[in-house]
Amino acid sequence: MAYPQRTRDKAIEAFLLGYSVGEAVNYSGVSRRTLVRWLNQDEAFRTQLDDARQRLFERHIAALADLTGYGIQRLRQILQNDEGPPRDWLKATELVMNQNRASEGAEIRKRMNEIERLLQERDVDGPETNATRNPNA
Repeated sequence: MAYPQRTRDKAIEAFLLGYSVGEAVNYSGVSRRTLVRWLNQDEAFRTQLDDARQRLFERHIAALADLTGYGIQRLRQILQNDEGPPRDWLKATELVMNQNRASEGAEIRKRMNEIERLLQERDVDGPETNATRNPNA
């Protein structure tokens, strides 16, 4: 049975809402067998689902960027308000410092991953190749 595009869209919508296969079956009105076949064998369906997930992800990232900008503005207002309660100033300062530490941690992890990658490449080359490159090693 060929399903209309609206039914296929309903199944995609169910997955975007985070539903399991069983829940998506109930939400879209197709059989479990059909939905599993679409997921495993229907390239057009999988492409539509992947594209929809990508668009949703991009919208979420944009929304987070907007919220981040708003949050930074509010933190700045709290930090610049000498009349406000000290606890607000301290909490805002703590948030800024924690975010800074998280950013530094991410940079350290990035550098460690790069070092690990370089070490793995070196190990693949073997000790003879490494010794040839640097006879003083």
